[in-house]
Amino acid sequence: MNSNTVSTLLLTPPFVQLSSPYSATPFLKGYLQTKGIFSNQIDLSILTFLRIFSKDGFERMFESVEHSIEEKSDYQKDFLLKKELYCSTIDSVIAFLQGKYPQLARKIATRTYLPEDKRFDIVKKPGLKHTNTIEYSLHCASLYIDDVVDFLKDTILPDFNLSSYKSNAASSGIEFSSLEKQLSENNVLTETLISILDDIDFSSYTVCGITVPFPGNLFCALKMCEYIKRKYSHIKIVIGGGYVNTDLRYLKDTGIFQYVDFITLDDGEEPIERIIRYVSGEIQKESLVRTFFVADEKLHYTDNSEQSVKYCASPDYSGLDLTNYITLRESVNAMHSLWSEKNYLKMRMAHGCYHHGCSFCDTSLDYIAHFHPDKAGEIIAQMEKIISETGIRAFHFVDEAMPPALLREFCTIIIRKKLDVTWWGNIRFDKKFSSGLCQLMSKAGCIAVSGGIESANNTILKRMNKNATVENYAYVCYNFSQTKILVHGYLIYGFPGETINDCIESLEIVRQFFSLGILNSAFYHRFSLTIHSPVYKNPDDFGITIPQLALSSFSNNDVQYHEKKQSHIDQCGEGLNKAIYNFNYLNALDLPLEEWFPGIKFKHTIEPDFVKKCIKKSAGEKMTAIPVWTGNGLSLQKVTGDESFLTFSGTGDALSYQLPIDLATSFFNMLVSVDIAQVDINTGLTLNDWLTALPDGFFTSPDDLFRNELWHDLRKCGLILL
Repeated sequence: MNSNTVSTLLLTPPFVQLSSPYSATPFLKGYLQTKGIFSNQIDLSILTFLRIFSKDGFERMFESVEHSIEEKSDYQKDFLLKKELYCSTIDSVIAFLQGKYPQLARKIATRTYLPEDKRFDIVKKPGLKHTNTIEYSLHCASLYIDDVVDFLKDTILPDFNLSSYKSNAASSGIEFSSLEKQLSENNVLTETLISILDDIDFSSYTVCGITVPFPGNLFCALKMCEYIKRKYSHIKIVIGGGYVNTDLRYLKDTGIFQYVDFITLDDGEEPIERIIRYVSGEIQKESLVRTFFVADEKLHYTDNSEQSVKYCASPDYSGLDLTNYITLRESVNAMHSLWSEKNYLKMRMAHGCYHHGCSFCDTSLDYIAHFHPDKAGEIIAQMEKIISETGIRAFHFVDEAMPPALLREFCTIIIRKKLDVTWWGNIRFDKKFSSGLCQLMSKAGCIAVSGGIESANNTILKRMNKNATVENYAYVCYNFSQTKILVHGYLIYGFPGETINDCIESLEIVRQFFSLGILNSAFYHRFSLTIHSPVYKNPDDFGITIPQLALSSFSNNDVQYHEKKQSHIDQCGEGLNKAIYNFNYLNALDLPLEEWFPGIKFKHTIEPDFVKKCIKKSAGEKMTAIPVWTGNGLSLQKVTGDESFLTFSGTGDALSYQLPIDLATSFFNMLVSVDIAQVDINTGLTLNDWLTALPDGFFTSPDDLFRNELWHDLRKCGLILL
C-alpha cells in the first residue's frame, strides 16, 4: 500500500455555519490533491441541520418534547399548539432559504403564512426597516428558524445553537473525564447525527480527518469518532483545527485516544499528509509533523516543524453540495447579514498576521506568528478555478488580516483581467488603506471589510500594541465609506488598565463613527486572557496577577486573572452592549451617554466633532500618489482649430469637456499613460509629476485644478490616486 491508494475522508462536525462550507476540509482536500492523495469531504454540520429542520425532523422533535417533559410551561404548551403549522411549512421555508423556492417570499411577507413566536417581536420595533419583499421574507423566515431553536433550547436541547452544541463541555480548564461522561447522552440531535453516519459508506476509507474549529464542535466530533471506532475499527482517525490548536497544546491525558488515533496542531495540511504516508507504510511515526499519538500506553508528540514547507493550494469544494446551504437574515444590518449570506466561499491571501504584535492576541501560535503571503496571481488563479468548478463568484477571505500591499496587486490584476467577482474579508485598520487603495478594492469587487478596532482610546491602543491610533481609524474608515465598502469593527472592553472613563470615552468616539456613517456595524467582547498572549507571559507589565493554578491535563486556553488596581469595568458591560446594538441600527445616536450607564460616575472630554476633525485633517489629494485610470470610453476629438472634446465615462453616461486643444491633449495622453492596463502601480509617475507636465496658463495651483469640475468628474469616473 502507498499513499496514493490510501482513501481519506474529511469531515466537518455539527455545528459550524450554515451559509457555506467551513474552510478546513476544502483547504485540506485541495492540498492533498496536489500530493496525488485521494480524499472526499462531507459537511455534517449542514446535513444535520437539514435533517432536524425538516418535516420528519420536526415530527420527531415534537414527539420527543411531548413524551419527555411531563410538566410543560405555558410557553411550551402554546408552542406545541402550533406544531402542525411548523411541520407543514418547514420544508418550504428551507427551500426558500436555500434559494430554491423564491416564490414563497410573497406568502411569507403576508405574515399570515408562518407560525410566529417571541422572535417576531423584533419586527414590531421602530427603525427595523426592509427595502423589499425578499429581504423582509428572509428576515421573517430566519426569525421562524430562531423561534424553533429557542424552543429546542427550552425543552430537549438546552445546549443547542445553530453554530455550536455543548460549548461548555469543551471549555478551557476542563478534564477529559468530565466531557467523556456526557458522550453517553442520546437525544434528537445525536440520534440524527448517527442516522446520517449510517448513510455513509466508510468501508473504503483508511483515514478519517475531522476538523474541530471551536469548542462547540468537540462533543459532536467525539460522537462521530465513537461511531467510526465501533463500526470501522480499521480507520485511523485524526482531529485538528482551531480549538485543538489553542486548547490542546498542553495535552497530558491519553483518554481522548480511545476515540482518536492522532491529534495534529497548527496547519493541518502537512500533518495529515504525513499521517497518510505513515498509514501506507512509507514513513515511520518519528517523521510525523506536529502530531500527538499514543504508543506503548504513553503519550508522544513529534514536532519536525523545521521540515515543513509553505504551500499554496487552491481550496477544493468538490463533493460538497453547495445548493444545501442557506441564507439567514437574522439582522437587517447590511454588514451583519454577510456572515449568514449563502455561499461566500472561503479563501485566503496570507498565512498569519503581518503585524503579529497585539498584546491580547495568540502571538506565540503559528496561525498568527508565521506570516506568509501568497502571490496575487496564484490567488486569482485559485478564484478562477473555483468559479469554473462551482459557478460561484463570491468569496470571503478569512485571513487574520489581508495585507495592503498584496491587496493592491491583487485588485490591479482583477481589474486588468476584467474578472467579475464579489468579495470581502478581514483587515487591520492600517493607514496604508488610503483613499486610492479603497477605491481600487471597490473597483475590484470588494463590498465589505471587518477588523479589530478593539478600543477607540489611544492610551489603551498603545497598551495593546495595536500600532494604530484613533486618528488612523477615522482616516481608514472614512476612506472605505467613501467607496461604499461596508465596515465592521470588533471592540474589546476590560483590557487590563482600562478605566470606566476610558471605556465610555471610547464608546463616544465609536458613536461618532456611526453618526458620520464611516462604521456600519460593531460588536463588543469582554477581554479574555489566553495563555498564548503577551499579556499572559508578562503579567506585571499589564498590572495583573495570575493565580498559580496547575494546568488541566486536557484543555487549556482562557485563564483567570486579577487586576492589581480594580477598575470595576464590568459595570459598563450592559450599557456598552445596549448602546452598540442600537448604533448598529442607527438608533439613539443622539442619546446622552449617561442614559446608557445609569448610576455610573464618569466624565469624558471628547469633543462632539472630534472624529469629523480627524477626517478633515487627513483630507485632500496627496502629491506623492500614483495616478491610475480605471475609467472607460476615453477619447479625444478635435472640434475646432484650437479646441477638442475630451470624453470619458465611469459606469454612467459619457461626459465630454470642450477644452483648449493643448489641455485636452495633455489630459488625454496622461490618462492613456496611466491606464491600469499598463501603468506600474508601484513606481509610476506621481501626481506631482503629472501636474507639472500640464501646459502652463490654465491652473494657478494644484488646488485650483482640484476644485475644478473636470477633476471632480475624472475622479468620479475612475481616476484613482494610489
